[in-house]
Amino acid sequence: MKDIRIDSQGRQRCWNCGGTGFTEKRTTRSKLLVGVGTFLTKKKLQCQSCGEYNKTGNSKSYDGPASERAAKKLGTAAIDEQDAAPKEMSDSAPVYPNCERPKANAAPEKRIVSALLGAGILFLPFIFSWFTLRKGHSVLARILSFSWLVWFVVIMSGAQDGIENRVASTSGNASTEARQVNSKSNEATPDLEVKSQGNINPPSRSILHRLFNPDYPTQHPDEYPVSNATYWDVTSKTGCESKYSDAKKSDIFDSDYKNHWLTWKGTVELADASSASLNLDGKGIQDLRVEFSNSNAGYNLIKGSVITVKFLMKTSGGCILSYGGADGKIM
Repeated sequence: MKDIRIDSQGRQRCWNCGGTGFTEKRTTRSKLLVGVGTFLTKKKLQCQSCGEYNKTGNSKSYDGPASERAAKKLGTAAIDEQDAAPKEMSDSAPVYPNCERPKANAAPEKRIVSALLGAGILFLPFIFSWFTLRKGHSVLARILSFSWLVWFVVIMSGAQDGIENRVASTSGNASTEARQVNSKSNEATPDLEVKSQGNINPPSRSILHRLFNPDYPTQHPDEYPVSNATYWDVTSKTGCESKYSDAKKSDIFDSDYKNHWLTWKGTVELADASSASLNLDGKGIQDLRVEFSNSNAGYNLIKGSVITVKFLMKTSGGCILSYGGADGKIM
């Protein structure tokens, strides 16, 4: 019994015949030991071809079978002939056939552009075009993906420029319309006061309100109808005292009172140069807030005084909010 052999491929070979198949077994001598000694002996590798035992303590290099006769008889010599024969190797093989070590110049695995990757390149080329730089993708796939990325950037830049131009054009038209409305308002109403020194007062808040409020009608105030309705008439139908639904109150206000001239009398609760808040029912807080057409019309008003004001009705009131009017004049 001799040490097992290791060939150039790293395989275990029988010292006698060069076989490669083994079974772990105890020798006949170890089996004759009685008691615990039987289990203390180490198992050996028995060759399945010739039946010889091989020790595994110190393996040696394999330089051929000890028994040429046994090797030829059992056919293990063919293994040595096969190992000694030169092996053909393709240039595209990824590993060497003998040691299976990867080749440095092996051709990389080819990749194809899948349906998901193609969809990503189509809709999000900023991200998915870079995936074609992985090993295996063809040069054509890379050229097409990055060409689409460049076109995508050009298209998006053009679309953004078009949006900015439309926004600028819309802003310019709005500014032109605002200047036209301002010009008409200055010609139609005496909101600007020319003094002897040649100075001009700044425009009143009512003018600014008309310019920057898109819901404010552009027709001349004198063209609106006149209503003789009192505060009690209006609030009983559209205010806190009304029993109608909110939708019906809104419809009545829009059709009968909004953009109508009304004349009401009340006590001054809050006074400002350009506006005043009046208490019309003698209880609670103010019931009407009026913006004067002249920015200095309320300069001399005194809280608690009773005045009569003519105004153009604009907003509806309720239990908390007061009615709102514009272009007010103190009668």
